[in-house]
Amino acid sequence: MQGATVVTAAGLSVMFSDGSSLWVNSLLSNELGLDLDIRDYPAYLLGLRNLEQVGGLSDADIEEMEAARKLLFSDDSSRIVQFDTAQGQAYGVLSPGETFLFLVLPENDRAITEIYIAGPGVRALSESVIEGVRK
Repeated sequence: MQGATVVTAAGLSVMFSDGSSLWVNSLLSNELGLDLDIRDYPAYLLGLRNLEQVGGLSDADIEEMEAARKLLFSDDSSRIVQFDTAQGQAYGVLSPGETFLFLVLPENDRAITEIYIAGPGVRALSESVIEGVRK
């Protein structure tokens, strides 16, 4: 982390000297604004579960989630990952220029962790983070 800058506004951000960045944030259920268990949010957002089967979501909610999904999959080579962590589940989207991960703890129905990685060193940094949380 030599030459890195740490910023603590809206979560924790680390900007590395090569231009790569790592951002970690807690997404709280009351911030989500959806009638949805926050632990299920990543699976629905990534298309692993069908949004049409969620009761309580308005058409506008579904459209908003579909728009967010399109942003996550802006690159044709994006791929979904899902794996066990030491304490729960991880879901993510890996693209050549960025990675977005969600960490879910089964006993925590109030928050999930979001991790965003971007920049020139995205692949190596993503691999390090994934190996660090993988079970």
